[in-house]
Amino acid sequence: MCIRDSCGYASYDSYEKINEKGIVAYMPDQEYEHNKRHPEKTTPFDCINFLYDIENDYYVCPQGKKLTFKREYSNKTYKQKAKIYQCKDCQECPFREQCTNGKYRTIHREDREYLKQEARNRLDKEQGKVIYQQRMSTIEPTWGNIKFNRKFLMFSLRGKEKVNGEFSLVCLANNILKIKKSYDESQAA
Repeated sequence: MCIRDSCGYASYDSYEKINEKGIVAYMPDQEYEHNKRHPEKTTPFDCINFLYDIENDYYVCPQGKKLTFKREYSNKTYKQKAKIYQCKDCQECPFREQCTNGKYRTIHREDREYLKQEARNRLDKEQGKVIYQQRMSTIEPTWGNIKFNRKFLMFSLRGKEKVNGEFSLVCLANNILKIKKSYDESQAA
């Protein structure tokens, strides 16, 4: 299944809202990040390596077999609408075991997949690499640590002044924990 859309902020809804506002974002999704950081873990049969023919509306697997439209899929919880594509020539394929656990290989293509692909294309260009590299070195690791490791997912207070105060406390706590960790490591050495 190819619907992976969450890197905390890189959801189809986010891509759609950014596009509607005319904002050019350099925002990777989880699958893109994983493939860039761990290219050795990707296989030729990851859905990212299947080519999509937009004009004829089908996918082509690395072995040259077509995955054609089978049906539509809708998930109200995640606000997703997708098309499901399936290959009917998997039975004779020598790579079937590596490609799929089922009888046939399927790919789910979210209706807004083109927005994610545009973001990936921007990140792959030289300008995108420079912009994203600046972003990663400044705030990304710290914010990711606060949000995911410390479980700070939303503000409890309302109003700009109160939120600023709450965020200052979160940052202070994060810095104290970093100092403590550094101290503990120096004592252990």
